[in-house]
Amino acid sequence: MGPVILIGHSDEITGDAKAASVRTWQFDDKDVTALREAIPGKVFVTCHTGAAKEANAGKTIVQATGADADLARIEAHVRLHKMGGKVLDLAMDAHAAEREGRILMEVFLDDTSPLTSITSSGASTLVLEDGTLSTRAVSIHKAGSGHVFVNVMKEINVQELFLKLTGTGAITVLAPRLQAHDLLDASVSGSGRVGLHIPRIHATNLSCSVTGSGSVLFDAANLISKDVISTVVGSGTVRYLHAGIVDRHRLSVTGSGKILSSAILASSAHATVAGSGDVVTQAMDILHGTIAGSGTVQYVAPVPAAVRVDGNLDGKNIRLVQHKDVGGVDAPAVPARDTKAGIFFNKSLFGIRFLVDL
Repeated sequence: MGPVILIGHSDEITGDAKAASVRTWQFDDKDVTALREAIPGKVFVTCHTGAAKEANAGKTIVQATGADADLARIEAHVRLHKMGGKVLDLAMDAHAAEREGRILMEVFLDDTSPLTSITSSGASTLVLEDGTLSTRAVSIHKAGSGHVFVNVMKEINVQELFLKLTGTGAITVLAPRLQAHDLLDASVSGSGRVGLHIPRIHATNLSCSVTGSGSVLFDAANLISKDVISTVVGSGTVRYLHAGIVDRHRLSVTGSGKILSSAILASSAHATVAGSGDVVTQAMDILHGTIAGSGTVQYVAPVPAAVRVDGNLDGKNIRLVQHKDVGGVDAPAVPARDTKAGIFFNKSLFGIRFLVDL
């Protein structure tokens, strides 16, 4: 049985003088495990709350706001089907004429069935809010030039979290705390970026990689992990801000990229540089480096108990450097919940985030 489709008009969401059309798809099924979207506009994913939570229990609701012509182009492309688990597909007719404007799409889930897989394609902006992520393994993949925001006010508590960026877009995670019991994995392929703006990150194992000219940023005041692997292939950057403690850190740069990790103290660090890239790290017990090319392995105090570097050694390739305090980095602005290009002003103060609609 297909969804119930309701059609109406609203001038409250868009703020335009001319009323926009609103279409609602109601699926009598709550067990959605995956979301795939390619909408030219904004997509907000949230859970039923308040009076709507009881009224819509066991249902998945999709509401779209925009021009009639644009909504007609997505009419046949809002589907819930079974592919391993229940997959909610949101897309637009690929053969349709150029769209008239931006679309605002809102997805309301039952909080007893959060998502384990999210894929966003194209130039869309996707915002995932509280209660939408599973506590098991969660995969978030952005392909294209758009942006995915995980914008939550509660702790993210998962077994595994995979953040994958392919292309020129971005993934931004905003939360007070992240607990990954098994693995936190962030990867970029291309020139895009992944940024975690989370005061407290605890991950048993942490892996991050950049292939190309992109970047991964950990903006955390307290990062704790047992085993960390940081890899750059190309001219990209992996950067750790503020402070953290890890047992073992394995760092690898191939090309001209950089890994800047002097903010986190490792018991042991093993760094490999092939090319003209740089590694800046901090280790208490052991620092072992291998250099092939003109690259460098740099470390900050306290000086490791044992330092061993193989390869090109001319006194400059391996050296002690002064630690530089780096201030906070403002997170990208979260979009406003309308069809316009409005934003939320997003600031962090003492680990507390403030959102102000502009």
